[in-house]
Amino acid sequence: FQRGSLELMEAKAVELSQEGTLVLECALQRKGFFGNLKPKESGVRTEVALEDVFGGGGGGEAAKGGKGASARQVLGLCRADSVTAAEAKRALLRTMVRAGRPAATASLLDLPIGRGVGGQGGGDAEELLLPKNLFLNNVPNTLATRYYFYDAAVAAVEAALRDPDPSLKARMQMQVLTPELNPTTDSYRVGTLLELVREVATCLACSGLRVRVCIQGAMGRGTFVGLPLSLNGVRQIVERMDWLAGPGEAFEGMVASYEGVGEKGYVRFGEIGAAEVDKDPTEAPDDAFILISPQNIVGFSIVQDLQEMVVAANGRPVLLVNPNLKDVQSSEDTMSARGRSGRLAFAESFQNVYSYKTLYPSETVAFPIVGAVVKAAPRAPHIVFERKETFFSEEPGASAEEKGFKKGAPSESGGLAGLAGGRLFEENIPRGAFEDPPSSPDALTLLRNSGAKW
Repeated sequence: FQRGSLELMEAKAVELSQEGTLVLECALQRKGFFGNLKPKESGVRTEVALEDVFGGGGGGEAAKGGKGASARQVLGLCRADSVTAAEAKRALLRTMVRAGRPAATASLLDLPIGRGVGGQGGGDAEELLLPKNLFLNNVPNTLATRYYFYDAAVAAVEAALRDPDPSLKARMQMQVLTPELNPTTDSYRVGTLLELVREVATCLACSGLRVRVCIQGAMGRGTFVGLPLSLNGVRQIVERMDWLAGPGEAFEGMVASYEGVGEKGYVRFGEIGAAEVDKDPTEAPDDAFILISPQNIVGFSIVQDLQEMVVAANGRPVLLVNPNLKDVQSSEDTMSARGRSGRLAFAESFQNVYSYKTLYPSETVAFPIVGAVVKAAPRAPHIVFERKETFFSEEPGASAEEKGFKKGAPSESGGLAGLAGGRLFEENIPRGAFEDPPSSPDALTLLRNSGAKW
């Protein structure tokens, strides 16, 4: 301030306008001629145009690729001519995380501007909320819970396809790791995964896209040929499952596995590899590809087949659903240090359009669920939610202990959690937001600092 004659002691953001102007309330100290500090002055307000902070306008250095453009790219701002309210808000979120104050982002999310979680951020604010009473610990999940994730995944893919950045739609991925969709848990249900794929594929097909659903084939050489356990038999299941495409049903004539449809259908099937792209030259070419859980196994990497398929797709949308492209320790120089950087770079080139990761007290246990890290849309932040349970007695004045607090007991009234003498309700409270996906320890630390207990 004024060439150093004013020293900024603290600053508090008090307002953010739709035009992207941030109002700060500052506490300042003036320096005398000999450097002596004068009494602190509080309540001084100043306005900062976020375009000046995060990059110039379309004719300035942002357009020329200068310092402003670099700052804009780092902060995730997608337009060069102006800063939208949502972009300004996300820039503030990232700034708070960089400053080491991720817990402060929860209050920023509630600012009545751009996207938020408090229901005040405009028409798209609700997409960043988590509904109440998901009860993911109850397996199998209710139909309403499963369809919440199906609908959220479909909305995220549609948003990615509409995004002005063409590189986003060419390499998409979603990670939905609820107990039913996480193959590392004993509650994994492949049927839930395939229902998710069905909803996404049929939605794209209804918009006129020819979608090829692909599952990796047997990998390896000689007697060492096999599939990951979570994918064993899935190719047959996905083709034989009910796609609601029979005579008189919603998607009649659209799915290749039904009689008389074949490659003429809008939903087709295949394996992962370049040979599966437009494999029938007599029919219309594929428009999009959905790859189910591509993953490496001991002795064989799926990455090369994926790379060849992406090249053959030539910019057409490719969506990986719950991929696991980490190297698996193998012999014969397979997935060794040689080429690892290239494999990692390829895996990281796919951008998350939707992700949901459940949080547990530690990485070695899978109960209870204490929260979640959610990215609800391609350009949404990763929001850390705390899961909280509340017990309501059905008799006025009776405490939970008096009514017999039993989480697993059936409820005569058909309560949400089936509690004896009352009902258990669940809500998910946002505690912070990150631009990049936080690790589980970082997310758990944020929850503990917010007062969460488990």
